[in-house]
Amino acid sequence: MGRDFYIKNMEQVVYKNRKLGLDLLRITSMVMIVALHFFGNSGMLKICDEKSIPNVCAWIFEAAFIVAVNIYVLISSYFLINSDFKIKKLVKLIIETLFYSVLIFIIFVIIGKEEINLKSLISNFFPIITKKYWFITVYLAMYSISPLLNIVIKNITQKNHKIMIVILYIICFILDESRGYSLYWFIVLYFVGAYIRLYKDDLIFNKIKCIEIYFLITIIVTISKFLIYNLYSTGIIKNDYSMVFYHYNSITILLSSIFVFLVFKNLNIKNNIIKKIITILAPSTFGVYLIHENSNIRNILYNDILHSNNYLNSNKYIAIAFLSIISIYIVCTIIDICRIRLFKLVSYLYNKIKYKYVLEK
Repeated sequence: MGRDFYIKNMEQVVYKNRKLGLDLLRITSMVMIVALHFFGNSGMLKICDEKSIPNVCAWIFEAAFIVAVNIYVLISSYFLINSDFKIKKLVKLIIETLFYSVLIFIIFVIIGKEEINLKSLISNFFPIITKKYWFITVYLAMYSISPLLNIVIKNITQKNHKIMIVILYIICFILDESRGYSLYWFIVLYFVGAYIRLYKDDLIFNKIKCIEIYFLITIIVTISKFLIYNLYSTGIIKNDYSMVFYHYNSITILLSSIFVFLVFKNLNIKNNIIKKIITILAPSTFGVYLIHENSNIRNILYNDILHSNNYLNSNKYIAIAFLSIISIYIVCTIIDICRIRLFKLVSYLYNKIKYKYVLEK
C-alpha cells in the first residue's frame, strides 16, 4: 500500500511538473513531419491537379502539417527562455544524432547498400557539420546561442520585444532565401516563443477559435497553391509562386503555427492512461526524426518498402498514406525506446564501474 501510494504521488508530481499539452504537441508535430516527408518523397507534391481528389487532399495536409517544424522551435524557445544552458543536453543530442547516423551507416554497409569511401565516412561520422540532418544542425546552433538570445530578450521591454519580432521577421522574409531552413528563421521563432512564455503564459486562449483560424489558414494556403499554379501554367504570370504561402517563414504558416501552439499550451489532460502514453512517446520524437529521415533509410523506405509512388493515381492513396505514416511512426518509436533503454543500461553500468573504482581507490 505504501509503495503504491508513493508511486501514485510521484506520478502526480511528474505530470504536474511537465507541460503534457506541449509533450502531446511534440508527438503530434512529429507525426505531421513524417506525413510531410511521405507526401514529398512519394512524388505526390510534384503534381498540382485540382481534378485529382488525392492530390487536393495531399496539398491540404501539406498546408495543415507544414507548421510542425515551426512548432518544434516554438516549444523549445518557450522552455529555454527560463532555463539555464545545459552543455549536457547539447552533448546528449549530438550523441543521439551520431548514434543513429553511424549505426544505420554500418547496417547499410553490411547489407551492401552503402559503400565505404571518404565522402560517406565524413557524412555519417560528422552528421551535424555536414548537415546530414538540416534541422539538427540549425537547431543545435540555435540552442548554442540561446544564452545570448536570453540576455537580449530579458533586457528589453515587452513593447520592444514585439518591435524586435516584427523587424526580425521582415528582415528574415526579405533576406532569407532558404524559405525558413536557416538559423535566422529559428531566431525569429525563438523570439516569438519567448514572448508567449514571458507575457502571454497565464492567458487562456479560446481553443475553438484558435482551431477555426488554423483550419481557415490551411484552406487559404491550399487555395493559393492551385490558384497561383493555374495562373502560372496558363502563362498569365511568368514565374511559379504557388509555394510562397507554404514556406516556413511565410506569414500564413507562422500564424498557423502560433495558433496550434496556443491550443496545446495550456491543454489540461486528466486521463492517466493518456498521460502515461504521452510520457512514453514524447522522449522518442527526436529519435523518430533521426531514423526515418536518415538519407540511407529514406532512399529505400518510400520506393522499395512502401512503394508509395505506385499509388499516385489511385483513390486508395490517402488510406495508404495514413497507414504508412502511422506505421513509420510506430516502428521508429519502438526502435528509439529500445535505444533509450540501451543508453540507460550503458549509463548504469558506467556509473557502477566508476563507483566501484572510486571505492577501491
